[in-house]
Amino acid sequence: MDRKHLPYIYSTDLLATGSAVARRALIGEPILIYPTGQHHRPDLWTGEVRTWTVDEAVVAQLVDNYTHREERGIRQTRLPVNEDHGSRALGWFKDVVALPGGLGATFTWNCKGREALEAGEFAYFSAEIYDELIDRVTGQPVRNQLAGESLCPAGIPKAVVSARQRDAERVLPGSRHSPARGDRGRGATRSGGMIRSNPI
Repeated sequence: MDRKHLPYIYSTDLLATGSAVARRALIGEPILIYPTGQHHRPDLWTGEVRTWTVDEAVVAQLVDNYTHREERGIRQTRLPVNEDHGSRALGWFKDVVALPGGLGATFTWNCKGREALEAGEFAYFSAEIYDELIDRVTGQPVRNQLAGESLCPAGIPKAVVSARQRDAERVLPGSRHSPARGDRGRGATRSGGMIRSNPI
């Protein structure tokens, strides 16, 4: 798959001093998952940095695409909140709304997700957002669509770290070179890059 059509990650610090993000998420209040303003995305493979701006129009489009998610773009009934960008669901999106500071959301948690948040098991809340997604039914591009969310112990998800380690070890017999950039792209995880709201 073309990495242009892979989701990017925006991570919010759950454990920052004075932060009540986890508490608000647990009691069903909307939390900010993708703020407006200028953002920078370092590519995990090339190190190149992309800069762009999220404004009210982008937020409105993300909300509208979530509302119509079953008939447009991602075509899913429920969007999961997974454990460290894996397949184990800890909860699901309930409502996606425009907040004064950007895109917000409320959630429904299963027992594991609630227990993990209450115990402070995860440090980051990471949204997966497509700049552009190709609708698998119509073949048409859909701009700005939320793909899901994960609770992560660190800013870079374990799946991404594992993929980087795997690619570093994938050396052809008789060669001292790592795979070509195109191979790394195909072997990459679902995340084309990462954005952090707080450094780690």
